[in-house]
Amino acid sequence: MEHESFNLTDRTSDGYLQLNSCGIRSVYETDASVLRSRGRSDYHMLYLKSGSAEVGIGEQTLRMDAGQLIFYLPYERQYYFFPAAERPISYWLHFCGTGVGEIFAQCGITGSTIFTPGDKALFEAKFLELIGEYNRLDHSPCAEAGLFMQLMALITRPSEDSAPEAVLLHRINDVIAYINQNYREKVDLDKYARICFVGKSRFMHVFKEMTGQSVHSYQTQVRLQNAWELLRFSSLNVSQTAYEVGYDDPLYFSRVFRKHYGISPNQLKQER
Repeated sequence: MEHESFNLTDRTSDGYLQLNSCGIRSVYETDASVLRSRGRSDYHMLYLKSGSAEVGIGEQTLRMDAGQLIFYLPYERQYYFFPAAERPISYWLHFCGTGVGEIFAQCGITGSTIFTPGDKALFEAKFLELIGEYNRLDHSPCAEAGLFMQLMALITRPSEDSAPEAVLLHRINDVIAYINQNYREKVDLDKYARICFVGKSRFMHVFKEMTGQSVHSYQTQVRLQNAWELLRFSSLNVSQTAYEVGYDDPLYFSRVFRKHYGISPNQLKQER
């Protein structure tokens, strides 16, 4: 039986475009599903990087494969199911604004259908760049809007060879994706630098330029975002949540969580 899912980031705006939230979700241990029978007040883009999912579109339930995405319009019923056996990884984005309808029209995008971007690698790299900008401590709404428009333009564009100068960007984004998917692991700067074919100091410099944070700070943020979701929507207690997101010491986890959110994990758990 599916349970209703709610989110504090659900909001509208009188501005032209606003990003409400975005991130990456990986499902490994148990099946996961989301049901919002009355939808949300904003728009929702759901992209599947790997695995498969069942998605509700109108009265239909369809299969969505890796490299595909869907949009949910405001107040449209939302349902999607991730089977853990396929280890699905999804990227998600919630956004709103008076200009969204115009943007959809310019990009030839309509709701109630499944899209397959022509250049999957470039689309994923741009999506990760957008997530990275959103998570910057000094994130810029202007930069977010620009990246969002590039992302939208790629959805219906045929495949093209990526420019050579984008190689390092793609590699750094591969590391960002890896951290988002494996945030329980300890940070390994040497490994990340090897992925990018650069020295460790160069990698650390470029990573901070792109995200506005050190690798350790970025991983901590990803861990805490996942912890917030688990505390709000799962049956795990605080200690179990700490272990689930990569902390061996629940007391230390609680201190870090309170410092980041201004509320303790126990207080958040009790607010459910």
